[in-house]
Amino acid sequence: MRDRFLLAAVVGALSWACATQKQEQVAPDVTPPPPPKQVRITNYNAFDLGTCFPAPIDVPKVVTPEVITGLLLTARADLDECMVDPAHRGQSGVTRAVLGATVDATGVQVMVGGEGLTPGAKDCLASALNAHLSKVEPLPATAKPVHGEIDYFHDAANSPAVTLGVNEASDVVATLRIAERQWCDCFAVWRDRAPTSFEGQLQLAQEDATPPVVTFPPGADADTAQVQACVAKKIEGTKLAHTGALTVPLKFVFLHSGISEPLPGAPADLAVLQLEGLRTHNRAAEQLALGGRAAAANAWNATVTRYSANPRAFTMKQLRAGCTALEDADRALVTTQERFRADEQRALDWMRAQDPSGLAEPIAAAEQELVRLATALETSQAQLAQDSAGCAKVK
Repeated sequence: MRDRFLLAAVVGALSWACATQKQEQVAPDVTPPPPPKQVRITNYNAFDLGTCFPAPIDVPKVVTPEVITGLLLTARADLDECMVDPAHRGQSGVTRAVLGATVDATGVQVMVGGEGLTPGAKDCLASALNAHLSKVEPLPATAKPVHGEIDYFHDAANSPAVTLGVNEASDVVATLRIAERQWCDCFAVWRDRAPTSFEGQLQLAQEDATPPVVTFPPGADADTAQVQACVAKKIEGTKLAHTGALTVPLKFVFLHSGISEPLPGAPADLAVLQLEGLRTHNRAAEQLALGGRAAAANAWNATVTRYSANPRAFTMKQLRAGCTALEDADRALVTTQERFRADEQRALDWMRAQDPSGLAEPIAAAEQELVRLATALETSQAQLAQDSAGCAKVK
């Protein structure tokens, strides 16, 4: 009996082993699918709506070097947009240029020179400068030419720029980013208001004849939804090079250097770009106000000289008008610098309230600008007080 149980146990064990071995032999060889290939997509960078809707400026009637400099500064957003296209940049990716303009009896002549400038870059930069100097009238034939210039720097690693050749998806994003400059009509609802950045997805079919499909997540506000619908049509009409079916994540990032309000909910890096755009506009406005003040002072000094030589050359009404014009120019400069200081202080307060670890450089820039403005404003206020005292005697 004992041997019978032993034999049964051995047979059972062998049967289980054989069954297991047989099951292992017939089990299908299932190889897990490889993980999806991660495609690195670059070329997402902010588009400045100030290129579409620049802040309004008052151009003084009398052209001075400060006026020319101020107008050159107003072109900053358009100048940066020129350098987004890699065809406009040299191999180093760093562009240094001296941009200037001279006004004489024949009109305005712009000057573009520097390092790393391709022919396409020179043409684009010159076109941007001419557009911002278009309101400047030719000088009288007897007037001396007036010249102004600025230094321009663009680094593709830190400034708006796209790179081609990373992969097909990145090239598609680059093509769309370059094309945004032609889509200003889509952004009209944000002409004088802060824009909203958004994301989406683009699906390109294998066949070129199949139109692309652009989708955006639901839930956008009415204005953003209107922009998205317009952008989708622009994308559908853009020639996008690809060799097969392709899905491309979309990110449309906006700032607006033509407005003074901050971007609601913007990340720190985008908020800093917005503040830098505002600073450039304020510097341009300050230069224009300095030009207006210089022109008024020159006119008043000429009046005083002529009046001293011949008191009958002017009536008291003319003298009062000339002195009032000087006071008005003084006040305009003080007002401009006070607004500039307020904007800069507000920006500094905001940055200090954030995580300062990544904002050391922009915080230092704001602090330095406030120091300069304090000195400049003190000088302008002293000029106003002095001129007002002198004009009170004339009046």
